[in-house]
Amino acid sequence: MGNSVKVYGRLLVMFQQLEVEEQLHLLEDLVAMVKGRTLRKKHDILELKGLGKELWGNIDAQEYLDSERNAWSG
Repeated sequence: MGNSVKVYGRLLVMFQQLEVEEQLHLLEDLVAMVKGRTLRKKHDILELKGLGKELWGNIDAQEYLDSERNAWSG
């Protein structure tokens, strides 16, 4: 029997010893905790603003585009 199974069993016994009101409160807390861990924060595209700017700082945008276009045409 794995350790997590033993812990689960002990928790279940302890849960059953609580009053119904306490059980419901604990269940609500557990659901909120799990949701908080599993729900991902939605990101705004503006969070990417400036990302990688140190890589592009010394590069002229038009020169870069021209060189890329030239590479495509062979």
